[in-house]
Amino acid sequence: MRKHFLVAACLIFCPGIFPQVQNCASVTALADIVRAKSRSALVVALKRTGGGYRAEILSAARRLELDPTNKQAAESLLELIPNGDEQDLLLVELGDSQCDAEPLRDMVALGKARERLPRDFSSAVLLVPRQMPAYISYGAVTSADPHSDYIVQMRHVCLVKHNEFLKAVDSLETWNRNEEWLPKDSREWFRTKIFDPTHCKPLVLPEAD
Repeated sequence: MRKHFLVAACLIFCPGIFPQVQNCASVTALADIVRAKSRSALVVALKRTGGGYRAEILSAARRLELDPTNKQAAESLLELIPNGDEQDLLLVELGDSQCDAEPLRDMVALGKARERLPRDFSSAVLLVPRQMPAYISYGAVTSADPHSDYIVQMRHVCLVKHNEFLKAVDSLETWNRNEEWLPKDSREWFRTKIFDPTHCKPLVLPEAD
């Protein structure tokens, strides 16, 4: 009980000790990454963020959006696929308010970037299919998000890279990076509850907004 009280007190009186708290300048820099119209503008915005997981993954995604055939950007993006709840939450909360006086345009820009990530991941794995296990494993995780269309985006990947897709699904149980995310019988669970890889059919659909 005392521990919970101390944590609550720190949330109120010591916000500066928590790394996830951001000032609005760094949030605007993140938004400038997703609004960048050129590689040079992207580099400038990235430097202004001060770094961090969100900055890296948004930068890799934007690089790929600006240059859809860039395999290096695709590789970078896929290597940044969340490998735990902490990183996943950083992406899930992208469209939420990140600071006390965050401009609405920044919140909208980051929210749209979050919505584009499933398509960005799908585009990336078509360029770098050896990363298919990571792509599918994270798809199984995002199936719990009623607003994500990640599983729907998988259909195109499955159709284009069917053999690689099937092999990655078969390797789910041995490859899984985070045992807390997926059940032990993850392969069968994925095939029957999440996505039918044989017919490239999504079994989980996002809720309508």
